[in-house]
Amino acid sequence: MDFQELIKRKSQTMTVPEMGQLLGLGKTDSYWLAHQGKFECFQLKGRYFIKKQSFEQWYANQIKYKKVNGPPPGSELNEHSYSVSDLTKLLGVTGYAIYTRIKNGDLETFLVDGWIRITKESFDKWYSNQSTHRTVDDKERDAQAEQASISLTDVARLLGTHRNNIYSLLQSHPEHFEIIVIAGRKRITLDSFEKWYQSQKKYEKVVVSELAPLCDPLEPKLMRECEQESETTPTEDAVPSEDKKYYTVDEVREMLLLSKRDVYDIVQSGHFKVIQIGRRYLVPKDSFDEWRMQNNT
Repeated sequence: MDFQELIKRKSQTMTVPEMGQLLGLGKTDSYWLAHQGKFECFQLKGRYFIKKQSFEQWYANQIKYKKVNGPPPGSELNEHSYSVSDLTKLLGVTGYAIYTRIKNGDLETFLVDGWIRITKESFDKWYSNQSTHRTVDDKERDAQAEQASISLTDVARLLGTHRNNIYSLLQSHPEHFEIIVIAGRKRITLDSFEKWYQSQKKYEKVVVSELAPLCDPLEPKLMRECEQESETTPTEDAVPSEDKKYYTVDEVREMLLLSKRDVYDIVQSGHFKVIQIGRRYLVPKDSFDEWRMQNNT
């Protein structure tokens, strides 16, 4: 073997002790690893040599061993697969949630040094077909999109109508609304909703700001007063006091001699204004009295 060939071989190979020093292994562990067949080795004049290219390929596809001074392992492995820990951080969930998806057959896995790896191809396919779990980045984008849009349920509440009427409106006039989907749910952009609202006269927004100052979460005393007022039991002849500003649904029912279901239908139809505190609906006295006079009820 001439000098040039020796230099070339030296640059392309390393000894087992050199490999052990690179990984921070002792002599015994170094020779044990070299005999596992994970990378190409050959013997020359009683000494074992390791092909550097084969070693680097193995290093890029495993995660158990790490160089003392060098890049982290698994660079190629990470290009096409995730660890369970990777997905818990990506989705902001526990390991149990990931293992459940694996058990259900949603994610394709394989083992590397005894550790479970999930193929990126199977993860991307599963992720695109569900809306329960969201990546941290997608959650941030969703939050921004939610601020610039409104749900169909909130549109129905804002207009004092049933949600089915909003669905019908979207089907009959799709050109007026810009629809986006967040976590599998349809929302209307605020810009397109406001443009539509200004172009029509059928619907009127339910005024909810009148009670807001009275029920500011920062004012517990005022909130309690609102709740106490909403819980007031109507008198026997259903005549509320003159200083009352809001009727409960039960008070409206008593005054109209209707069932609670009928009252809710009237409320949802938007005949008079209605506000909501938690799960309670209150009817502003002025709005209800005006409607009652117009309808001679």
